Amino acid sequence: MKGTVKSFNPTNRYGFIESETGEIHFFHATEWHLILKPKKGMAVEFTPVEVEKGMRATNIQRIRRTNNA
Repeated sequence: MKGTVKSFNPTNRYGFIESETGEIHFFHATEWHLILKPKKGMAVEFTPVEVEKGMRATNIQRIRRTNNA
C-alpha cells in the first residue's frame, strides 16, 4: 500500500502515515527500512496490519515520486 508520512516524533521514534485511501496507520521507527529519518510529506510504501488499537504500518520503504509530464 502507498501513503505519505503525516508526522514523526524522533524522541519517541513513532509516527503516522496516511494511506492513499485516507486511513491513518501508526508506525514505529523499527519498521523503517532506510537510513533516512521519516519526514512529513515523504512518500512511502508499506504493509498494513490490523492490530488491537487500529492500523499499523510495517515493512516501510520510501518511494520516489516521479513527474510524468
